[in-house]
Amino acid sequence: MENQESAQQHLADHVSTDSPGMERQRSLIAKKRVKDKNESLLMSISVNIAMVVVGSLAFGKCPVEPYIPFYLVAFGFVSFIAKCTTALREWGGQQYFKSTATESVLHVAELILLLLGGFWVYKEYPPSYDPNDGEKYCQKTVYQFAFIFTTIIYAFLFLVLATLILCLPCICFFSKQFRNKDDVEANFTSEEARSQREGVETI
Repeated sequence: MENQESAQQHLADHVSTDSPGMERQRSLIAKKRVKDKNESLLMSISVNIAMVVVGSLAFGKCPVEPYIPFYLVAFGFVSFIAKCTTALREWGGQQYFKSTATESVLHVAELILLLLGGFWVYKEYPPSYDPNDGEKYCQKTVYQFAFIFTTIIYAFLFLVLATLILCLPCICFFSKQFRNKDDVEANFTSEEARSQREGVETI
């Protein structure tokens, strides 16, 4: 009995000793996540602002496809508003953004603009960067900005989609395994309960 009480006391002392360290570690991890998230948000907002600026300065300077500057400005503005809305909700503004309906609408608008932008950009590849070529001309900065940005986003989306498709069989397999395990445990529990009832009835 004394040995058991001593072991319990030792375990309690060990937990109480490690508890502040664990709390400190959790706090550091949480701070790092917030820092990384803020840095990612600032980087994304910087790209959105650059899109708006580059697109605004190029209006009328891309006759091969006048919608390319519009695409940059519209996508940059909508994406900027979407990120600010999300940031306000996550940083304590739940009383103003109690639902994600606004964010959902903005994300759908982003997707539509991205699809249209890809069509406008890729169908004119490669344009002429010589202003003397008239209708075939597009300012080099605005076209290359739109082309590189759109290609990076498309590549990222393709990578995510391919990963999901490749991982789908694994997800289905493990999901089936967990369901089978739950079924076995449920059957075992029901069998055990039935055995107990039968034992009580026998007594």
